[in-house]
Amino acid sequence: MKKYSRNIKLAALFVCMFALTSTAYAQKSKYNGWDHIATKLIEDGIPSGMVMNVYSSGQIPPFKSVTFRLNPAEGTQMYSKFDTSANIQKAKRFLKQYHDTLEAAENIYGVSRNIIAAILLIETNFGKNTGNQPILYRLSRLANICDEKNIDVNYLVLRKSHPGLERKEVFDRAIDLHAIFYPEVKATFEVARRNDINPLSIKGSHAGAFGFPQFLPSSYLKYGVDGNRDGRISLYNMQDTIHSVANYLSGFGWEPDDDEAAHKRVIWEYNHSEPYVDTVYGIYSRLENSRG
Repeated sequence: MKKYSRNIKLAALFVCMFALTSTAYAQKSKYNGWDHIATKLIEDGIPSGMVMNVYSSGQIPPFKSVTFRLNPAEGTQMYSKFDTSANIQKAKRFLKQYHDTLEAAENIYGVSRNIIAAILLIETNFGKNTGNQPILYRLSRLANICDEKNIDVNYLVLRKSHPGLERKEVFDRAIDLHAIFYPEVKATFEVARRNDINPLSIKGSHAGAFGFPQFLPSSYLKYGVDGNRDGRISLYNMQDTIHSVANYLSGFGWEPDDDEAAHKRVIWEYNHSEPYVDTVYGIYSRLENSRG
């Protein structure tokens, strides 16, 4: 996970303390249990009618407990299926099909077309598996994770496998998760505003990422590029996606002549998982070595 500034954590703590002292539970709340993030969104400038429509109209379920781990980690087996000869051939076909767009992006951003191919292969099989979950709901669950009842539920569960665990450790983890995901909830409303769509119409993964490259909403806002120059940025368009991924990697410092360690540090910014980084880099290396 990223390390967040003290100011962000203090802001998250304030919001969570509001949740701890409120009576914002689903059975007696204005927003079906989503009260503290709904209130914060309105304070941050999201129109109150839009917030009310999302959280009070029944378009998403009332907030219920969300379990979490203290130190999550992905296993290597999760990505073992990707680095295969069949997938390398699939990536080569992708490279051939989008040669001109990849070459243009490579020239603009200095990012290898092969790292773009490796990422898109793993993220969505080149756009075939983008997810069908309303990302606003998925992100809201994680942003609302420091609700008092939710912390109590997780504390009771986690102390069974963590003898001596203190409630403060669970609370601190909830604060970290809120600090990560509340900005993504807010960014989802902005993505919807820019595209003149219902924020609940944006579909993606259980983790709240969407489109061919599985960007979080804040990444769309910061790194999204209109690659085909049609006046809009769509992560369901491959030209936009290729330029957006290149822009993202460039923004985190990708340099063509950097060594493996430096390249892996950039890939880490795409997904904070060592097995993911190793798999992406492995596919990238195989494509680079066969580049002709």
